[in-house]
Amino acid sequence: MCVRVPQKPRRPPPSPKPSPPPPPPGKQFQAYKYKKYVYIFSVNSYTYSEAANFCYSRGYSLVPYRDLLSKDVTGALCFNSGLGCWVAGAQSGYCPFIDPSGNGGPYARNCEEKQRVLCFRPSP
Repeated sequence: MCVRVPQKPRRPPPSPKPSPPPPPPGKQFQAYKYKKYVYIFSVNSYTYSEAANFCYSRGYSLVPYRDLLSKDVTGALCFNSGLGCWVAGAQSGYCPFIDPSGNGGPYARNCEEKQRVLCFRPSP
Protein backbone atom coordinates (compact mmCIF):
# COMPACT_ATOMS: atom_id res chain seq x y z
CA MET A 1 0.00 0.00 0.00
CA CYS A 2 1.33 3.41 -0.96
CA VAL A 3 0.75 6.41 1.14
CA ARG A 4 0.88 9.71 -0.61
CA VAL A 5 2.81 12.36 1.26
CA PRO A 6 1.48 15.85 0.68
CA GLN A 7 4.04 18.11 -0.97
CA LYS A 8 4.64 21.68 -0.07
CA PRO A 9 3.76 24.09 -2.84
CA ARG A 10 6.81 25.04 -4.85
CA ARG A 11 7.84 28.61 -5.16
CA PRO A 12 8.57 29.93 -8.60
CA PRO A 13 12.26 30.36 -9.31
CA PRO A 14 13.60 33.78 -8.44
CA SER A 15 13.52 36.32 -11.23
CA PRO A 16 16.85 36.65 -12.92
CA LYS A 17 18.72 39.79 -12.05
CA PRO A 18 18.46 42.39 -14.75
CA SER A 19 21.49 42.33 -16.97
CA PRO A 20 23.85 45.24 -16.50
CA PRO A 21 23.75 47.99 -19.10
CA PRO A 22 26.18 47.52 -21.96
CA PRO A 23 29.52 49.24 -21.53
CA PRO A 24 29.87 52.59 -23.25
CA PRO A 25 31.18 52.27 -26.77
CA GLY A 26 34.92 52.43 -27.07
CA LYS A 27 36.74 55.18 -28.81
CA GLN A 28 35.85 54.99 -32.51
CA PHE A 29 38.47 57.35 -33.90
CA GLN A 30 41.40 59.59 -33.15
CA ALA A 31 41.08 63.26 -34.14
CA TYR A 32 43.88 65.49 -35.41
CA LYS A 33 44.04 69.11 -36.53
CA TYR A 34 46.44 69.96 -39.32
CA LYS A 35 46.55 73.39 -40.92
CA LYS A 36 42.95 74.30 -41.84
CA TYR A 37 41.47 70.81 -41.47
CA VAL A 38 40.36 68.31 -38.86
CA TYR A 39 41.11 64.66 -39.61
CA ILE A 40 39.69 61.57 -37.96
CA PHE A 41 41.39 58.20 -38.21
CA SER A 42 39.23 55.17 -37.39
CA VAL A 43 40.18 52.73 -34.66
CA ASN A 44 38.26 49.87 -36.33
CA SER A 45 38.36 48.53 -39.88
CA TYR A 46 35.60 48.86 -42.48
CA THR A 47 34.82 47.94 -46.07
CA TYR A 48 35.12 50.90 -48.43
CA SER A 49 31.36 51.49 -48.42
CA GLU A 50 31.26 51.29 -44.61
CA ALA A 51 34.26 53.63 -44.49
CA ALA A 52 32.44 56.26 -46.55
CA ASN A 53 29.41 55.95 -44.25
CA PHE A 54 31.70 56.21 -41.21
CA CYS A 55 32.94 59.58 -42.49
CA TYR A 56 29.65 61.00 -43.76
CA SER A 57 27.70 60.04 -40.65
CA ARG A 58 30.07 62.26 -38.65
CA GLY A 59 30.06 65.20 -41.08
CA TYR A 60 33.39 64.31 -42.72
CA SER A 61 34.50 63.08 -46.14
CA LEU A 62 37.09 60.53 -47.17
CA VAL A 63 40.43 62.22 -47.86
CA PRO A 64 40.99 62.52 -51.63
CA TYR A 65 44.07 60.51 -52.54
CA ARG A 66 45.34 63.24 -54.87
CA ASP A 67 45.09 66.01 -52.25
CA LEU A 68 48.65 67.31 -51.80
CA LEU A 69 47.78 69.09 -48.54
CA SER A 70 46.66 65.79 -47.02
CA LYS A 71 49.76 63.91 -48.15
CA ASP A 72 51.55 64.78 -44.89
CA VAL A 73 48.59 63.43 -42.91
CA THR A 74 48.12 60.25 -44.96
CA GLY A 75 51.87 59.72 -44.74
CA ALA A 76 51.92 60.01 -40.96
CA LEU A 77 48.68 58.22 -40.08
CA CYS A 78 48.35 55.61 -42.82
CA PHE A 79 51.83 54.95 -44.19
CA ASN A 80 54.36 55.59 -41.41
CA SER A 81 52.10 54.05 -38.77
CA GLY A 82 52.05 50.77 -40.70
CA LEU A 83 48.24 50.65 -40.46
CA GLY A 84 47.13 51.74 -43.94
CA CYS A 85 43.78 53.41 -44.71
CA TRP A 86 41.05 53.91 -47.27
CA VAL A 87 40.99 57.27 -49.09
CA ALA A 88 38.52 58.70 -51.64
CA GLY A 89 38.52 57.79 -55.33
CA ALA A 90 36.93 54.36 -55.95
CA GLN A 91 36.74 53.20 -59.58
CA SER A 92 35.43 50.01 -61.20
CA GLY A 93 35.19 47.93 -58.04
CA TYR A 94 38.64 48.89 -56.78
CA CYS A 95 39.27 51.38 -54.03
CA PRO A 96 42.32 53.49 -53.16
CA PHE A 97 44.23 52.28 -50.13
CA ILE A 98 47.33 53.88 -48.66
CA ASP A 99 49.39 50.72 -48.30
CA PRO A 100 52.08 50.86 -45.60
CA SER A 101 54.15 48.34 -47.57
CA GLY A 102 54.09 50.60 -50.66
CA ASN A 103 55.69 53.97 -51.32
CA GLY A 104 53.15 56.15 -49.49
CA GLY A 105 50.76 56.53 -52.42
CA PRO A 106 47.41 54.84 -53.01
CA TYR A 107 47.07 51.33 -54.39
CA ALA A 108 43.93 49.73 -55.84
CA ARG A 109 42.43 47.17 -53.44
CA ASN A 110 39.26 45.10 -53.33
CA CYS A 111 36.58 47.40 -51.84
CA GLU A 112 35.25 44.58 -49.64
CA GLU A 113 38.47 44.31 -47.63
CA LYS A 114 38.24 45.76 -44.14
CA GLN A 115 40.72 48.57 -43.57
CA ARG A 116 41.00 51.65 -41.41
CA VAL A 117 39.69 54.95 -42.76
CA LEU A 118 40.90 58.55 -42.84
CA CYS A 119 38.30 61.34 -43.02
CA PHE A 120 38.58 65.14 -43.07
CA ARG A 121 36.66 68.39 -43.03
CA PRO A 122 37.52 72.08 -42.75
CA SER A 123 38.32 73.19 -39.24
CA PRO A 124 35.49 75.19 -37.64
